[in-house]
Amino acid sequence: MGMKAEQWRQIILSFESKKTYDNPFLDVSIWSIFTGPSGRRIRREAYWDGGNTYRIAFAPTETGMWSYRLEAPEETGLSGVQGTIECIPYEGDLAIYRHGFLKVHPSGRYLTYADGTPFFWLGDTHWAFAFGERWDESNHPQMTSMFRGMADRRKEQGYNVYQTNLRSDSWKEHKSRYWKTDATDDVPDVAFYQNELDRRMQYLADLGFINALGFAWSGSIEQGVEHQKHLARYIIARGVFQFLFEGQQLQFCRIVCGRNGRLWNTADRTLYE
Repeated sequence: MGMKAEQWRQIILSFESKKTYDNPFLDVSIWSIFTGPSGRRIRREAYWDGGNTYRIAFAPTETGMWSYRLEAPEETGLSGVQGTIECIPYEGDLAIYRHGFLKVHPSGRYLTYADGTPFFWLGDTHWAFAFGERWDESNHPQMTSMFRGMADRRKEQGYNVYQTNLRSDSWKEHKSRYWKTDATDDVPDVAFYQNELDRRMQYLADLGFINALGFAWSGSIEQGVEHQKHLARYIIARGVFQFLFEGQQLQFCRIVCGRNGRLWNTADRTLYE
């Protein structure tokens, strides 16, 4: 039986691989091709979520029946797996789901929603959103959660952008939050994503925020370009939220950070490949 999803809203598909890999993140590549009622095709990569579980995040962009087909090594038992998703209209009142994903206007001068409605950017910075802002406690007497309380307050004030940063800088000893420290190569620490980051991403999405997401500070790129490419690949696969990766911040870094800026430029391309 097929699944249902609202237009522009994320749905997660789960699959089990028959093969176990030494590095379940880097040693296998699993993708799905989604085909919409108009013939539009969207390609999404699966992300490893512990054990032999791989999930695919997808948000249908048009109403009607979608089909999907997996591309995977034969040894996984997932090659050629097919299914359908019925996309129904979004019935809520959040602008990002009523009007669709953001895009650049043909003039190149401003952003609009998918249906052409102009988008006015109103946001401020929350650099500690990924783990610094506490989920279940707060030092504010009117908030039971530092993270949720602040997000709720900004929603009430009419903000539509949450400018964030993963703070993934390994030189600031945050690497262990995103990657397993006992692995030779990059292996995601799925417990951190499942227990902490996912719920924060989802909470912002459910409030209707655009997440203007940064990955780290400039100096962290010296720890390795491939490392940041891997993080970008995993974050993108793990969720189809309304992201705006902070390209303007990266452009500033390219100008003032010299070599670091050029290295970030290389990692930045992963976001668009």
